[in-house]
Amino acid sequence: MTAKQQTVFLGLMVLLGICARVFFHLPNFVPILAIIMVCLRGMSLKVAVPSILSLLFMSDILLSPATGFAAFGYWSIFTYSGYLALTLFVLCNGKNWQSSKQLLMTVPCGFAYWLWTNFGTWVVSGMYQHNIAGLSNCFIQGLPFLRNAVLGDLLWVASLLVVLRAVSELKKKQSTVQKALS
Repeated sequence: MTAKQQTVFLGLMVLLGICARVFFHLPNFVPILAIIMVCLRGMSLKVAVPSILSLLFMSDILLSPATGFAAFGYWSIFTYSGYLALTLFVLCNGKNWQSSKQLLMTVPCGFAYWLWTNFGTWVVSGMYQHNIAGLSNCFIQGLPFLRNAVLGDLLWVASLLVVLRAVSELKKKQSTVQKALS
């Protein structure tokens, strides 16, 4: 992929992430983890990190007026650091993952993100007592979000893998036709 193609591709993935997060989703049924797992895994750190941060930042700004919640708060530390940790994990470990491995790794990555952000909710929200019972209650209350996140992550990863494979096959056919015409 040329630098220009990579830029366009990343721009489209950031736009997809923003639109899906702001306009068309059930709670936690978003493509952010899928974009990390499928699209950023072969990128450099200096490309992947700004891409995911810009997706989060822009969608948070757009979500704020729609939801009535502040765009940023202490919870943002957990949201952003969770996605950054996953980005670093995938960049360090996922370059050679086949499609089946990407799909398989989606569940533990999504679960790790859920654990971290629910812990963050317990720490900063004031919704739960700061004891073991409060932490347990926070995780219990977060279970419906985990279900949506895992289902969404799996669906988004599978969808992106199918689309990228179709594009790759189309490129191969174009190349074969061009060689035959030359």
